Amino acid sequence: MDVRIDHLRMRSGEVGELIPPRLRRRLVFRAKGLGAMMAKPRKRPDVVVRKGGDAFSVWRLGDEVVVLWESSDGLPLLFNFKGVDIKEVEEWIKNM
Repeated sequence: MDVRIDHLRMRSGEVGELIPPRLRRRLVFRAKGLGAMMAKPRKRPDVVVRKGGDAFSVWRLGDEVVVLWESSDGLPLLFNFKGVDIKEVEEWIKNM
């Protein structure tokens, strides 16, 4: 499935549709734009995936997985999953 969020200007529901159902059920937080800005993280990402001009930084924080999706146009999305394996999130990003 070759899907790209064009400039991340989609509605929240459309962004959610890109997330597989199992991950969507475990999504506890999502922020877009200025709300997705993070203070400098205390540690380096566990996984960094680059697709085109987009960069996905993935951190394992306790029982949560945090994904910072920075698009080529600079608008970030922040996802927080609870009870999910980091490999499952990495697979979702690679198959997107």
